[in-house]
Amino acid sequence: MTNPKCPNCGSLDTRKYLYGYPPSNYDSDLYVLGGDVLFESNPLYHCNNCGTDFGLMVAKVEGSEILSQHNLENFTFTEYTPSREFTRLIVGEQRGEILVNVHGTLEEGGDREAEKEYIITEELWEDFKQRLFNEVYILSWPIEELKHVPEEPDMWAIHLNFKNGKKFEMVGRDNFPPYYKEFKDVIDQFFIYD
Repeated sequence: MTNPKCPNCGSLDTRKYLYGYPPSNYDSDLYVLGGDVLFESNPLYHCNNCGTDFGLMVAKVEGSEILSQHNLENFTFTEYTPSREFTRLIVGEQRGEILVNVHGTLEEGGDREAEKEYIITEELWEDFKQRLFNEVYILSWPIEELKHVPEEPDMWAIHLNFKNGKKFEMVGRDNFPPYYKEFKDVIDQFFIYD
């Protein structure tokens, strides 16, 4: 089985956390000891290259608040390209329903745009959140200030709003995190315009 790549640096030199009392013959090349108690905020994987912890249980902790898939209320993704193409996707809980709003440029050069709003099931919303947090490890993506911004960069932004009022935001300009392609595969299901 291939180790998951690190969402921060892209390295495959990762190990799985082992919680509880380890067997006497555990392989330290494959596992990192994580202690005997498992909490929601404990990570499942560790990157040996950059030191990032990530995985199913990991969540950003702000004060005493945990940011996790369970309290995500709203997700927004926006992307711009130099050829004036624009895409925006908003998925979230609103008025007791799960609404999707997509807005995008359909032709090169920004000549034709389309927008659609529709309702999805609670099951699809839960599946989307699970994939966002546990397959592409969105909360472990690198957030860095870029020193050089090209004249006409590809730009993207992700905003997560949580039920506890907390926000998590990231922006990229001609830089794409290691899971960006997989992330685009996760959100592609929502781009329906007819």
